Amino acid sequence: MKQEFAGTTYYFNQNNGRYHAPKTWRMLHHDVYSDRHGNIPHGWVVHHRDEDVHNNVIENLQAMPKREHDALHRARLRAAVSMSNRTRETAMVDLVCAQCGSEFRARHYPREARCCSKNCWNKRRAA
Repeated sequence: MKQEFAGTTYYFNQNNGRYHAPKTWRMLHHDVYSDRHGNIPHGWVVHHRDEDVHNNVIENLQAMPKREHDALHRARLRAAVSMSNRTRETAMVDLVCAQCGSEFRARHYPREARCCSKNCWNKRRAA
């Protein structure tokens, strides 16, 4: 995927999820923002308001202090992890260890879920 701005072609880098100019590694959203507003202050970042890294129009870009930006994304990440944990919790099942007989909770994987620990699993395999 690629996008063009001011005569330069920027290519999407899947490793960091940003568009970069070849050789210079300038980021597209930085160049779009700087073209309209001037240099980005030290310690500030350019944020995509709609969080779509493919939407690099000036109206979607906002400069903010890195600390504020990180806090914004941390809050959203916490909410996502919380939802993920709830989903994971519902996927848990109560089981009884086939080796020692103790009760334990696990995600249901047929082979691993028969024992409460690696130690019990190894003892069961050795028997």
